[in-house]
Amino acid sequence: MPYCLSRSAKRGRMPVLRNLPSTLPIESIPVRSKWKIFTYLNLIVTMLLGGLWHGASWNFVIWGLLHGCGLAVTRAFQGDRKTDSGGWRKMARIFVTVNFVCFAWIFFRSPTLDAAREILNRIASLTVSFDNISAPVALVMAIAIAGHYSPVKWQGWVTDRFAAIPFYAQAAALMLLAIALQYVSATGVAPFIYTKF
Repeated sequence: MPYCLSRSAKRGRMPVLRNLPSTLPIESIPVRSKWKIFTYLNLIVTMLLGGLWHGASWNFVIWGLLHGCGLAVTRAFQGDRKTDSGGWRKMARIFVTVNFVCFAWIFFRSPTLDAAREILNRIASLTVSFDNISAPVALVMAIAIAGHYSPVKWQGWVTDRFAAIPFYAQAAALMLLAIALQYVSATGVAPFIYTKF
């Protein structure tokens, strides 16, 4: 199913969450079995507790449960060596993984379970609205998309030109970038989740 949900889980997680499986009592229970169900249950329980670690809310429980189930399904498919092939299958796994993770993050970022339901209802209605995207945010997104899809040699050229300018010009450019980011962040973008604790 997912391209590599375990790789997604390993990147960007805080050290506590990365080491969670080795610190939970359920992992230290020596269960030897020919059935893989215990491995899958350990993954689900670990991520469920990881969700609770983020906060005592049904949203975090659902987020952890979804990620645990996703990791269990990923582990089940990792034994199948046919899934390592490239081409359209790899692209499909990447597509499913990205959409699954984004779906789970709806529960993580929503302040209440009702808000998460409202978001899911809006998605299910198949309507599009850009009311929550301000002009500065749209500009940053356009620049990011253009930068992402620009040829690698263009990126190298820009990097070389930036490295060639004097240090005070580099400092001024970085300062302007910081001011622009501060301006964009003040235009209604949701704050980073960990700054709210």
